Amino acid sequence: MADITSAEVLDHARKVEKSGRRETTRKLCGAISSIFRLAVATLRAGPGLSAPSPVNLMLSALRRWLKNPPS
Repeated sequence: MADITSAEVLDHARKVEKSGRRETTRKLCGAISSIFRLAVATLRAGPGLSAPSPVNLMLSALRRWLKNPPS
């Protein structure tokens, strides 16, 4: 888990989104978010419970971007 960067996750999510599968991208982001929350909760990854995970911050930004994509 520690080897996965938010940039890698974002890159893969954008590839899926560019292929026209927006709903799949939303589901993918939700699944990734759940996985990282579990990893942080079980102390397998993350900066700790008190600080937000960079991946969760990136996923939040991606969700906002999907709701209001640039024209």
